[in-house]
Amino acid sequence: MATRAFDTHKAFKKLQEAGFDDTQAEAVISAVSDSVSEHDLATAGDLRELEAKLNAKMDRLEARMTMKMLGLTLASIGVTTGLLSIIMSVLLRMN
Repeated sequence: MATRAFDTHKAFKKLQEAGFDDTQAEAVISAVSDSVSEHDLATAGDLRELEAKLNAKMDRLEARMTMKMLGLTLASIGVTTGLLSIIMSVLLRMN
């Protein structure tokens, strides 16, 4: 993931404009800077890339599940046909 620059001077000025004194503004900037530098933050591009990968995986999973469901459906048709054949032969022998 990309590292994003944090403009401490700009943030400091905004905090001062909002009424923070220098000590308070420096404390906030220090806390935010530490947090940003200690963590790998995702950019919008990173999230789009991750979304594309997840969508591709979901598509492959959906295709596999569809094939498995088709297989189960065909197997159940075969079992049903077999059972009906057995039932019919038993009923024909009874007559």
